[in-house]
Amino acid sequence: MALNDYELASGDSFAYGYHMHETQEEIFIIQEGEVTFETEDADVVVDAGDVIRFAPGEYQPGIATDDEQVVALATDAPQETGDAGILRECATCDERTPQTVERVDDGQAKSAAV
Repeated sequence: MALNDYELASGDSFAYGYHMHETQEEIFIIQEGEVTFETEDADVVVDAGDVIRFAPGEYQPGIATDDEQVVALATDAPQETGDAGILRECATCDERTPQTVERVDDGQAKSAAV
């Protein structure tokens, strides 16, 4: 199991984009602020005191959507994510396309089309 502690400013996201984990379940516990999770079905607004769960294979990004800072915990199980799927907007085709994300030397991330 993994436990992640987040503090997000307005407009910040929990992840690098619209993504899913092949084998990992995610549970987000929102302690302060408001987060909007985009899902395949609809946007879901989660407020302080609420919890939301994503099963393996469910695409989502969570974004801090109001002016308050978001404080949240995310539990992930199992700790290993398996293959992660990331979809990002393609400027050429104007659709979401599969991407890979890798950590670079400065701890940041870069993406590339699959």
